[in-house]
Amino acid sequence: MSHLDELTLMMFLENELTPEEQEIVSNHLSQCPQCYSACVHWRTDLLMIEQSFHGMDQSLAPLPLSEHVTAQINSIASIHKTKHQLRYRRMLYGYSALLSTLLICFLILPSIITTWLSPIWNFWKDRVIWTTTFWMKENLTYVLQLPSNNMYAIFLLILGLFIALIVLNTRHPSIHTSVREE
Repeated sequence: MSHLDELTLMMFLENELTPEEQEIVSNHLSQCPQCYSACVHWRTDLLMIEQSFHGMDQSLAPLPLSEHVTAQINSIASIHKTKHQLRYRRMLYGYSALLSTLLICFLILPSIITTWLSPIWNFWKDRVIWTTTFWMKENLTYVLQLPSNNMYAIFLLILGLFIALIVLNTRHPSIHTSVREE
């Protein structure tokens, strides 16, 4: 029967093995007293190391790295930098495509929509102006009978009508020209 190596025992103690490997090592330790004693020895050493590092000052200077390790770290950093730049570029292209689509929609679609909706717009505009005028005629007598301290209501009513007329006449000038051409 072969014995477990030190690396496997350390990985077992650190719970770095897969569940299947953990079970195989556990079964082997229950059957092999030599591997079990080695595991107990490693466990005590590991606990002693953890206790000694736990009480240490953590502000020690970092260890110098070899050139090979530094090169690996730099290559990993460059991979992450490249991925970040690629993600940024994709996001930039996506937003620019979305912005150009929105600009096209705002520049082209209004003319198409106004040609389709110009008869409805003219009908609605005429009805709103005349309906508002008749409503003011019916309700203005009530407003005028109010005491003089509520005269600001008349001003606000006339101002609202004036703003509505301006908005209705200046909002879609292309509709007016297309109707007159017919």
